[in-house]
Amino acid sequence: MVMRHHSSRQGAWHHRRGAAATTTVTASSLTTRHSDILGRVRFGHERITVTYHGKEIAAVVLIDDARLLEKLEEMLDALDALEAIHEAERGGSISLADLRAHLGR
Repeated sequence: MVMRHHSSRQGAWHHRRGAAATTTVTASSLTTRHSDILGRVRFGHERITVTYHGKEIAAVVLIDDARLLEKLEEMLDALDALEAIHEAERGGSISLADLRAHLGR
């Protein structure tokens, strides 16, 4: 099993809002030691990176971290939508019928 510990500062193992410790495990290690790995995520607040043939393919993180990531993605999507609206207001827009006519459909 390949395991590497990375932390940007001391005490990151138990600090939820600071830099979380990251450990790398192989996919086969995840399969054989899933209880241990899930315990490290749950109780040690580790973020586990899973590799397959040397490539990072997944991460095991606390559900709160995954939900935060989803919220951040939603916020970025909303910002993109607002930017598109502002661009349309600045540059104008055309109707779907006009676009189809322009494209010959």
